[in-house]
Amino acid sequence: MKALVSNNTCNGRCSQCGECCSEFLTITKKEAQIITNYLKQHPEIKCQHHSSSSDKIYVLCPFNDQVTRRCLIYDVRPKICRNFICSMS
Repeated sequence: MKALVSNNTCNGRCSQCGECCSEFLTITKKEAQIITNYLKQHPEIKCQHHSSSSDKIYVLCPFNDQVTRRCLIYDVRPKICRNFICSMS
């Protein structure tokens, strides 16, 4: 079986499509504190709660806006998000 690979970049740069936000993301305590401080400075940002169907688990990052599909904390996103590669090139 061949793996499905897609390129969601815009000329090789992040298009903020949200496709990389569809898994459990591990973050450090320091990153959690940075995000917490950022949220205190930006009370308009609300954590998004995503439900899953009963037959499968599908978890999105709570800071991925379901409407715009953009990261609500992009400026302070964790290292795992910054290092994600969504282009084969």
